[in-house]
Amino acid sequence: MTSFYPTLEDRHDLVPVVVRTDYTDDSAWRDVSDELTSVGDALFIQGTQWSGVTVDEVLKAAVLYPALAVIFIADAQTWSASGPSLIAVTTSTPDDEDYEHTISNGRQFRVLPHAVHEVHCGIEMLVRRFPDFAQSATAQPGQVFAGTASHPNASASRLADGSERAADRSGGRRLGHWP
Repeated sequence: MTSFYPTLEDRHDLVPVVVRTDYTDDSAWRDVSDELTSVGDALFIQGTQWSGVTVDEVLKAAVLYPALAVIFIADAQTWSASGPSLIAVTTSTPDDEDYEHTISNGRQFRVLPHAVHEVHCGIEMLVRRFPDFAQSATAQPGQVFAGTASHPNASASRLADGSERAADRSGGRRLGHWP
């Protein structure tokens, strides 16, 4: 893999990129991608040429897109019996000034599908940094980041004052499925 095709030029910064590298369970993939897009837009990179690609190979393809701070990977472990989770991996390289800090809690961690947008937007908007999410993941059951907010598809979410409000169920849309 040398690059993502087509380029990511039309992708909005707040849209996470998800690379599918395992093709053993199409039904589970549909469930995961549906959950991702129920929260917001997502750009999916998939196709048999990505089958079995490693994290390092995905990062080699991502290096051409310096605007990507984090990328998500649906691998064989995504469909595990313990529940679906994706890999969140920093695109930071040893050449980056803050690389050592960025990977201080590891260069990757697992994240539940509904929390992908929280991670991606938090990093893109500079609300939280990658090592903060990675550290949070290590403190959660199964070392999988489950998010800090209620699941967005819940029927109601509790506000700080204890009251409840209806959740936005408008859902997302799929921005693309690349060959």
